[in-house]
Amino acid sequence: MNYFHVVLNFGKMTVSEIIGFATGIKTTGDVDVTTVTYTDVAIKAMVNTVLTEVGNRRNDPHPALTKQEQQDFDTLCRAIVAVKSDVEQQANKKANGNRAIFETIVRRVGFVPKGISKKHQRVFESKTSEKGSFHVGVPSEGKNCTYVFQYGVTPTTGVLPLTWSNLIPYSNYRTYCKRLAKR
Repeated sequence: MNYFHVVLNFGKMTVSEIIGFATGIKTTGDVDVTTVTYTDVAIKAMVNTVLTEVGNRRNDPHPALTKQEQQDFDTLCRAIVAVKSDVEQQANKKANGNRAIFETIVRRVGFVPKGISKKHQRVFESKTSEKGSFHVGVPSEGKNCTYVFQYGVTPTTGVLPLTWSNLIPYSNYRTYCKRLAKR
């Protein structure tokens, strides 16, 4: 059975575009997306917080944010990612392998489905490892790339972390994972 994905492309969006995108998410009352980690009201409150802080600078492609502004903006982005995950899972469950149904649901609530790929693309892979460590695999974008990582620890599966690490840029993700596991 096919499993379809939603694409966000935050890296190609300005602060203003992400705010506009967040404002367009509408899951309340949807017949297929019945539970989400963050309600539309909660996301709108996060948007208002960011708008109040950033103000007119939001139209600058890369405004220099203060530490508090960056934290609030990151919180908004994590909320969008959490809702995206909820929408993706529920839309796939309802679609049961039918791409047209998946696309209808995803677009109705404000997201964009990922295009059809020629082969299955690995998005994220966790590998078994020795006790007290973990190994993570992501597809490589080629040589001379920097990957940005962020992690959070939760008590159980399926629960979003309450706190996240700072963003960690790294050029060799395998070495980084081994180094992180030794902490």
